[in-house]
Amino acid sequence: MQFKVSRIYKETVSRQLNMFRDDGLISKEQCDEMKGAYVIEKTVGVTRLVSVVGSVLIGLGILTYIAGNWQYMSPMFRMMLIVVGMTAFYVTGMMLDDNYPKTARALRYIALFIYGGGLFLTDQTFHLNRSVSWHFLIWAVGILTVLYFGKDKLLLYFFQALIIASIMGLGDSRNMTEFAFYAYWFVSTVGVVFAIRLSEESYRSGLAVFLNILGLFTLIIVMLAHIELEFVLGTGLILLFGLLLLFKPPFGTYALEVVKQSGLIITGFSGFVLTFADPWSDLMNGDGTSVSIVFTIILLLGLFYLVKSGYVGAVAFIALVILRYYFDTFYDFMPKSMFFIIGGIILLGFGVYLESVRRKGMKLDA
Repeated sequence: MQFKVSRIYKETVSRQLNMFRDDGLISKEQCDEMKGAYVIEKTVGVTRLVSVVGSVLIGLGILTYIAGNWQYMSPMFRMMLIVVGMTAFYVTGMMLDDNYPKTARALRYIALFIYGGGLFLTDQTFHLNRSVSWHFLIWAVGILTVLYFGKDKLLLYFFQALIIASIMGLGDSRNMTEFAFYAYWFVSTVGVVFAIRLSEESYRSGLAVFLNILGLFTLIIVMLAHIELEFVLGTGLILLFGLLLLFKPPFGTYALEVVKQSGLIITGFSGFVLTFADPWSDLMNGDGTSVSIVFTIILLLGLFYLVKSGYVGAVAFIALVILRYYFDTFYDFMPKSMFFIIGGIILLGFGVYLESVRRKGMKLDA
């Protein structure tokens, strides 16, 4: 007897069977025999991919047709077309769910595409001139509603992407009132919190964790830009966010590598930006060179500490800082050929170090 299962399911069962074998509950022969009963279903991923791509194309085709003939339709007919189309695809998908689950899911995707596109077309019809953030948020609410009726990892990613898009839409807040900006930012924050909660409770995906981190990062960036906080202080807050992900992750511990890699990247780049003197000069209304040098020393010590603690990826940022000072110090008066040769030797040195680390079996992760 054989069971067709997904690759992830078979790997999970294999690990459990290995534990039973190691504990002496089953013999090696029994373990191998039971593993052989599970066969990876190779067509599952292809079937879903075809369904998803097909639903996207159909959804885009419908929206393109509606948009192309929009001017010839009365407002009432436009609304009726959107509502009827969305409802028909969604209800049909629900009816086919038991016998054709992948096709049913694709039909629901079409309904959600019509729903999202209908938001923009409705705004155009009645000249509502709402913020793009509003459209993305309302679209995300529709996705979230469907998610609560059934698990769908792809819809979770889409929900997260819409929330991030709504936050980015706040970057151009010149035509917004202060109340509108903070209202949209608050609702977007709630959306990120919902995404984190869904990821922690039901999905536990590395990509979901990354998108949650990107959502929080975007929230911070947009708010700092809106309140026009001093560049050094804002970058410092971003650096602290990176350190939080590195040493005390508030979520995503099931995908710790993703969290730590993200934390290292945020910490490294924000720290690198603060090695320049200009931001410190703006903060102090004077020469910030000495302060930037002190910060650079502290940053390098911290990066070396991270390397010693196993965060080998920090070597890349050490090299970046060293090359930055090397460029500023020697580029103007050193012969260019010699300048590039020495710079290349520095990079090769770090490359040799990373290669030696790789051969020892250490992970080049955060």
